[in-house]
Amino acid sequence: LLPSLLENLVLNESRGSREAKFFEIARVFRPQPGAAAPVEVRTVAVVAAGDRLPAWWGTKGERVGFYDLKGVVETLDKIVGVSLALRAAADIPYLHPGQQAEVVLEGDAVGSIGALHPEVIRNFDLKTVAVAMEIDLDRLDRDRKPQARYSLLPRYPAVFRDMAVVV
Repeated sequence: LLPSLLENLVLNESRGSREAKFFEIARVFRPQPGAAAPVEVRTVAVVAAGDRLPAWWGTKGERVGFYDLKGVVETLDKIVGVSLALRAAADIPYLHPGQQAEVVLEGDAVGSIGALHPEVIRNFDLKTVAVAMEIDLDRLDRDRKPQARYSLLPRYPAVFRDMAVVV
C-alpha cells in the first residue's frame, strides 16, 4: 500500500502541493512463518508530508512528524476500543533507523509507524521528509471491545418555538 501512496505524494509535490496526507484501506498478502501460502489481511496505510496545517491558518511552517501519526494511532485506539501501544523497533527496512516504532496490541506487533528511510525518499524523488504508518485492521477488529455510547439527557429541553410579547 505504501508505494502507491508515495506515488500519489510525488504527484502532488510535482503539482505544487505543500502538504499532503493520504490513507488507504485494502487487503494485502503477508507471508506467515511456517505457512505454505501468505495470509490476506485488511490493512490501513497512512502517509503524511509537508506542512502540518494549511498556510492560511497562520502557522509558521511546522512540518508533519512522527508525533502527528502517533496521534492518529491514539485516536484509532479510542475509536476501535482496543489498547494500542508503541514499542521501539529497529528492523523495519523502509523506515528511518532512529525514527520508527511498532504498533503493539497485547504484546503482538500489529503495525509500524515512523519517518521514511532517506533512501526511500531519494528513490521516490520526494522533496520533503514523509512519515508513514501501516496497521493490521483485521487484528484490531478481532480484539475490539464494544463500548456502550451514551450521553446525558439535557437538563433543559430544547425549545422549538419562542414567542415574545411586547406591551
